[in-house]
Amino acid sequence: MPVISIEELSENIEDSLTKMISKSGSVKFVRHVSASLIVDAQKFFKTFVPTAKHYIVIVPDNVKNEKVKDELISMSRNSFNFTILYSYKLRDKILIIGYD
Repeated sequence: MPVISIEELSENIEDSLTKMISKSGSVKFVRHVSASLIVDAQKFFKTFVPTAKHYIVIVPDNVKNEKVKDELISMSRNSFNFTILYSYKLRDKILIIGYD
């Protein structure tokens, strides 16, 4: 998964989301991955995503993989340290932001 800097986020998502992310705390990492590569969201997080105290996951509003979208929504409902947001500007990638 490629790493993205906070400065590069404005190229991929709306400015309002970038401001919210930068105010949410100390960012540990920002990664992006194609939604089509994820088969099981929970296994993906346990295997490939570094440990963090809190995660924000930004999903494109028109994500093609409905199963992953539903799994991410379920994960956000069952965990206090996981937030899911939608972006109209983001295309075919899921952004995963981890906080200390």
